[in-house]
Amino acid sequence: MSRFDGRPGRALARAIVVVGAFVSVAEATEALVPNARLRQPRDRASLAEAIRGGARRLADPRCEELLGKLQNRRRQPLRVVLEAQGLSAPQFLGRLFFFDGTQSGCQGRRLAYTEPGSHVVFVCAGEFSRLYEQNVSRAEVAIIHETLHCLGLGENPPTWQEINEWVEAACRK
Repeated sequence: MSRFDGRPGRALARAIVVVGAFVSVAEATEALVPNARLRQPRDRASLAEAIRGGARRLADPRCEELLGKLQNRRRQPLRVVLEAQGLSAPQFLGRLFFFDGTQSGCQGRRLAYTEPGSHVVFVCAGEFSRLYEQNVSRAEVAIIHETLHCLGLGENPPTWQEINEWVEAACRK
């Protein structure tokens, strides 16, 4: 008798189902947050969940108030930037692209980085995943922080710590 107990078709069918299950989970994660483009599935899943959480927070009216208070470098409130695009804050976040920036700019305590007005955020994948596992709230704050920069908010001034404090205060769960 062979290893397949005389039924190679069943063994092959089981193998296809198992492989298919793994592909389906990966595809589902990709479909929910297609712009989370990290290489490692664990990192991509952490980022995707943080994006979802950040979007939920941005949809809260208390958090939205922050967009009326913060300004881009042209002194326009970030809310005006969103309105000009006809987007809500969660919709804007859904249009950002997140790539692995580990090789290019992840020194020190950095979790992610972008340029004001960009639609690309570079994520320090391993560090971000570790933070997400330890403190989901802080990971979601980091996503909102980078979203504010993508809307045009500069930094230094304000410092990254000040931005995080404002987000934490306005965008509590």
